[in-house]
Amino acid sequence: MQKIFAGYPEGNRSVITFHQSYSYEEFIIGLKAKTKEDGKIEYSYEKGVFYNACERAAVLAGYSSLAECCSDTKESRNAKFAAIAGDTSRQFLFCIDEINRANISAVFGDLISLIEENKRLGAQNEMIVRLPYTQELFGVPANLRLLGTMNTADRSIQILDTALRRRFQFKEYLPDYDVLRNEKAKTVLQAINDRIRALLGQDRQIGHSYFYDIEASAADESIRILKALANKIIPLLQEYFYNDVEKIRFVLGEKDRIPDEHSFYIEDGDATAAFSRYDSDSEETSFYILNTEGIASASMSNESASAFIDHITA
Repeated sequence: MQKIFAGYPEGNRSVITFHQSYSYEEFIIGLKAKTKEDGKIEYSYEKGVFYNACERAAVLAGYSSLAECCSDTKESRNAKFAAIAGDTSRQFLFCIDEINRANISAVFGDLISLIEENKRLGAQNEMIVRLPYTQELFGVPANLRLLGTMNTADRSIQILDTALRRRFQFKEYLPDYDVLRNEKAKTVLQAINDRIRALLGQDRQIGHSYFYDIEASAADESIRILKALANKIIPLLQEYFYNDVEKIRFVLGEKDRIPDEHSFYIEDGDATAAFSRYDSDSEETSFYILNTEGIASASMSNESASAFIDHITA
């Protein structure tokens, strides 16, 4: 998104981040309260970020405002938008980061149809509606480009409104190991993701950003990899697997490994002994806990950190 964003002039682009509380009033238009100097409250209609983006796109197409664009004849409108097709300097880019985090139906409201390519202003089947708040004409210019990002790993909010899904083209971006400069970091991440795919599928793979800043020949490469694993990746695995230690140990290459001082997970002797007293007739069962003290100590030495992470790729 940032790469595409940088290709547009500063006045021809904007970016927002959706969240669960984002509303139609913030996105399109809504009634806002303001306190005047005399202490009285005054209400007025305030245009939202998407409305302003559409207004700017209409101006780039040669109109003084979006209202003038909507009031123009269809033939004239089609001719103006056809004349600027493909000209990046006359296009407006509107980016929505985390597009799946908002209530899409509520945010777009009655305008969900207008973002379809063939229903834009200047398109063959263009649509113009009246906004419910102000009753003014509104449409989405053909030279407005919408770009959204989403993280499919977040299952609780992954599912998009079907109406919105069919109005976008989807392009999947998987972890890109080629952008990692450090070979050890690359090998560790690939091994972890191979095992995650085996258990959860490719949507839950760990992204390359955790190791992106580790240089090719960093003297402290193992320390930095270990810190990323301990502080970022293992907590994520704990969430993925609901603290199922056996699966986490498998992902970290420790499932068939006897725990030692350089293991991410070590045996919880107290819990193991307590369970044997609870059910003495059951098969021997071992319990494990994260080796926080060992990891913290290893973070001080590149050699000790290597002993922790090398078995991941063994």
